[in-house]
Amino acid sequence: MKLKKTARTIHNWLGILSALILFFVCLSGSLFVYSDNILDHFHKKAILVEEQGNTISIDRIIQDLKEEYPNHFLISLIDYKEKTKALKFLIASRQTGLCHVFVNPYNGEIISESKLISVVSLIAHFHKELLLGKIGVWIVRITSIIFLIELISGLILIVPKNKKKLKNVFTIKKGAPFLRKMFDWHKVLGIYPIAILLLLSLTGIIIAFSPKYGIEAEHKKNHNKENKYTSVDIETRDPIALALLLPKYFNQQDVNEIKVELWNINTAPYYQITTGEKIGVLTYTGNVHIIDKYTGAEQINNTRLHKLNINNIMRKLHVGDWCGALGKAITFLGGLAGAVLALTGCIIWWKKRF
Repeated sequence: MKLKKTARTIHNWLGILSALILFFVCLSGSLFVYSDNILDHFHKKAILVEEQGNTISIDRIIQDLKEEYPNHFLISLIDYKEKTKALKFLIASRQTGLCHVFVNPYNGEIISESKLISVVSLIAHFHKELLLGKIGVWIVRITSIIFLIELISGLILIVPKNKKKLKNVFTIKKGAPFLRKMFDWHKVLGIYPIAILLLLSLTGIIIAFSPKYGIEAEHKKNHNKENKYTSVDIETRDPIALALLLPKYFNQQDVNEIKVELWNINTAPYYQITTGEKIGVLTYTGNVHIIDKYTGAEQINNTRLHKLNINNIMRKLHVGDWCGALGKAITFLGGLAGAVLALTGCIIWWKKRF
């Protein structure tokens, strides 16, 4: 009895404090699950090109794009094994935000631009920080921990001592008053999707408290901790062209796409390249390669590399990229269940007191 009483107190008070934030965090998370599918759908025409023979050097296209967009910085490019697909660049500026630019690899011409990635980024940032910067990051972190506590305390509350009443936990009583229906929905949504809710909560906490790694993080911190070259090395050495490096990865099995990070392309002493079957906004199905841009040597036992792969696993679990369409559907519905749990919890609390 004491355990249930303590659990009820914790569940009620933490629920009141976090319900509104939890509702929007879960809802925005559900919307983000299908971000890659939405981008692929709206970009399917823009990405198609006619095969014309030899392609222009990627290195030349990168330089041309810098000249074409002098007020933007280049974030990444994705190259495809299919000869009928354009190069997809991600660029950004403080004034206009993120933008995808599709370039014909055969003549270097810009095919089209798409701002849809800015909408996806807005949803992601709302999920991560409620668009409140560092304060929002900590609000979401604390809310994620509270959500885990709420799930555990909720399980303690709904599991009855009498096994005969256990079936009531899994059902919604027909013809019951409104408050009882809300309680039943709250109970059912807390038990059926409990596995995915716990997974989302735990991975969300891990991601929220994990630092960023890789060339993007180094760009934002404005320093390079590992394998630092001197300014003389960078000025006097000629880096290996990407056009020479990328083809060998396309010859590998299950490599359909290659992503090149362009954050510090002129100053970093290495290339960070992701290869795989599918490369999305946040996740990838494949491998990350850290390559010395002057020697072409690939770093195998690299701490940064291991941390990037671990982060990718956590992200794949969190956004449903772990079992194809089924994984996405389960994650999408799990996020909605979390939002409805917060909503029904608020309704129950309100009706009991007013």
